[in-house]
Amino acid sequence: MAHELVSNAVRHGGGCTGVLLRLTGDEIIMEVTDRSPAAPGPRDGGYGLLIIGELAEAWGVEPVDEGKRIWVRMARPQVATRSGVHEAGVCRVR
Repeated sequence: MAHELVSNAVRHGGGCTGVLLRLTGDEIIMEVTDRSPAAPGPRDGGYGLLIIGELAEAWGVEPVDEGKRIWVRMARPQVATRSGVHEAGVCRVR
């Protein structure tokens, strides 16, 4: 999903200005901001937002000072092991 949102921001939103991932107890919230105030919509041959709509628990668009923020909320993945189910590992980028 991150690839799709960042690609859309670069291609259709005047450039990506930020990416934020937040982990809550059982959710991941991803936000991508770009320079265009125009709301995203289906484009000829594009299925990215339709796929995001199917995979995400929720998603939306919010205006920001110089563009927009698209956010996606999804369940935090679980990993099955022999001893039970555990949270998936988290990779932090600095």
